Amino acid sequence: MTCLITQGLPAHLVAVQGLKEMVIKKQVDAKKRLMKGLGIWFPEIKLHSIDNSQDAEVVIRLLINKKSKSIHYREHRPYLMAEHLEFVEEDVSIF
Repeated sequence: MTCLITQGLPAHLVAVQGLKEMVIKKQVDAKKRLMKGLGIWFPEIKLHSIDNSQDAEVVIRLLINKKSKSIHYREHRPYLMAEHLEFVEEDVSIF
């Protein structure tokens, strides 16, 4: 997750499957644990439940209509990943 965050994760959506099959008390506990674990990385998180085809359609519609957030620090701090790096020392004389 740290790798995704450092590269810039502009838009995200969290969906859970099988939540409605749990007992209500366990549902609340599972939601709290998910929100606590993912809330560290995504403070504005909203949890979506996918338990049937209608829920899946709603999540797909949300994904389609979701606006992409631009990653502003990439504009100011470009990055480059190199597979091979070599330093060639040249004989430079001032006189």
